Amino acid sequence: MKKERNLLKLLSDEECLDASKKAFSTADLHKKSAQTLSKEGDFGIPVSHLILSTEQTVIGILLYLQNLGMNVRNVSGVHMFFTDHIIKHRLATMICIMFPVLKLFMSFIHKTKEKLHNPETLIDYSEDEKALISKDEKKIQHLFKDLPEMLDWWDEANAQKNKGFYVDYSEGLGTPMEVTELEYNRAFIIVDNFQKQISEILSYFEKATEEDRKEIMMNSKKYEIDKMLLPVIEGRKKEMRDKE
Repeated sequence: MKKERNLLKLLSDEECLDASKKAFSTADLHKKSAQTLSKEGDFGIPVSHLILSTEQTVIGILLYLQNLGMNVRNVSGVHMFFTDHIIKHRLATMICIMFPVLKLFMSFIHKTKEKLHNPETLIDYSEDEKALISKDEKKIQHLFKDLPEMLDWWDEANAQKNKGFYVDYSEGLGTPMEVTELEYNRAFIIVDNFQKQISEILSYFEKATEEDRKEIMMNSKKYEIDKMLLPVIEGRKKEMRDKE
């Protein structure tokens, strides 16, 4: 039986911080490599490097969360994030969906509370927040107009990565040289957006005081990290079973 490879169980919580920084640095190197190669007019391998960049970012997130004291290492099946490429794309997809929605609602709630406590305060709502306030279905749908295309891209991320790296034959001969600048630009926008979201999340934790960090560790159970990861893990297991 193949041994489960769980990097989280090989490192202490303190070591996870250094490992997460190295994972984020590696992600940055992949992204820079993509940008450099794309300037030479090659786009297949750059797309592959962009996708590898997201995979390393996902590893960095898990290591960082473990360093904060969240019990990531003991989530059933978490080793898959260190052995399977596609599951990393699935988690990235979830973050890309959840983050902008949560950010929008949290900002809206914060401003609404401010207005309740200080009725005379002039609140400047963003256009997205105004759409929520209006409850206009068309305006709200417009907020998420790019979601289907983004989901399709993440679903095909592993195939795109392989397409960018290898010469293969399906209905015809496929080579990395066939990947277009348009495909590269689309990949860069999605990957760049994902990594900016992660930077915002990390910035939040970096700004936390020592007292805040202690509270996070003491109340790590309420973050229910397993409830975020388990659906991704179980979904990926099912995909793998269905292919057998």
